[in-house]
Amino acid sequence: MGTLSALISVEESRDSLQKPANYLVNPLKQYVYTMNEQHVTQIQRALPEHKVIYIGSEQGFSLSGIPLGGDQYIRSKLQDNLDKTKEVIANICKLKNTQEKLILLLQCIPGRIQHLLAAVPIHLSRDFARQHDEAISKAVAATLDLGDLTDRDKLLMQRKISKHGLGLRSMEKNLEFLFISGFMRSIKSVKNTFPNINDALQYTIQGESGLGRQLADALSTLHGLPSQKLRLLLPDTIEHALSDSFEWHHDEIQRELDNLVVEAHDALYDLSRIPDQQDKATMLSTDTSIFQLIPRSKILQIPNEDLIYLAKQLFGKAQRRYICKFCPNVAQSTGNICGARLDSRDLHLRTCKINNVHHQKHEALRFWFKDFVKQAHIKTAPAPPISEVSQRNPTKQLAGDLMLVDVSLRQAERDGKCGVLDFSIITPAAESYCAGAAKQPL
Repeated sequence: MGTLSALISVEESRDSLQKPANYLVNPLKQYVYTMNEQHVTQIQRALPEHKVIYIGSEQGFSLSGIPLGGDQYIRSKLQDNLDKTKEVIANICKLKNTQEKLILLLQCIPGRIQHLLAAVPIHLSRDFARQHDEAISKAVAATLDLGDLTDRDKLLMQRKISKHGLGLRSMEKNLEFLFISGFMRSIKSVKNTFPNINDALQYTIQGESGLGRQLADALSTLHGLPSQKLRLLLPDTIEHALSDSFEWHHDEIQRELDNLVVEAHDALYDLSRIPDQQDKATMLSTDTSIFQLIPRSKILQIPNEDLIYLAKQLFGKAQRRYICKFCPNVAQSTGNICGARLDSRDLHLRTCKINNVHHQKHEALRFWFKDFVKQAHIKTAPAPPISEVSQRNPTKQLAGDLMLVDVSLRQAERDGKCGVLDFSIITPAAESYCAGAAKQPL
């Protein structure tokens, strides 16, 4: 970038260096970009070996995958990205295994557009972000046979997995955050690399149009969200963010935005109605990590009908798997039938102590954790033996299945310092033992 005279001087210097002992330059790959159509002829005459590209309403170029140029050119690149994403989604949906489809949709699709939303002006990208959300949410709904999605269903998809959701963040609702974080996460490295750019930055952020105005509008939108903690994490102004003392707390801000999704979703449950009470209880009792399991081995494979059944329960889609009025689960060890009375939604099956589906889920998770820590070379230890007997069932000993690790897998400033990877209770009487064991090193 620079004036025409500067470019000519650079090329003259390059010609003097063009010797076998130095580097070679292919003049056919030298480009000059200009936003002034009247300068094209002048530049071409001064630099005949270069290709001069006018960036107008229909033209532009891509730098590190980011389209730069006129609005029409940027929209065309966003549309290309969206079309390719829809094509990938369509190919994923051709798979027969529900588990494989779901993990690909939840883990592989969202990242296809984030780099664009972090750099492209919001007024150009918003419509494409909305279409991206619709395409992936409809695909997930079709995969889990959920039918038409309500606003509550969409928010449940957007909740974090640790908050009993599917972890499918909305690109449209996070658009301002993505855009402003793209600037915040790179501005310090830019300032350190180009110390003389400060004047240009000040001029940019104080502008009434262009990037400075777009960043200010995005920051103003985030300031307007109903979260005092979020307001304290954000800079007061874009100019404040340029100061050496400012720290951009990306993860903390993202977590606060996730908490706002949880609050918005919880507000859609009318707890004066029994059906909504049942739906929320079901959601809070569901470990949605089961929807993220990768079927690498037989023990991690969940039948399509079981996964869809669990999903329908999670999203409060009224259904019944069993016509009988009592729980039909049979204990594998004794052959006893549970026989607990079932309500209209089979909610008892969520917490039945002899539910084969949930025991299978636990085995799958336990295998996954064991394989994970083995690959990470993390030291583990089995639970100590239990000699007490259950007060509820005097003929049975308390049983706890516990696996501890000697290090935390999360940073202290993220989601805590808990070192327990796998934690389950085989009989409910073991709750007090496990509560204490989780706090004491082996």
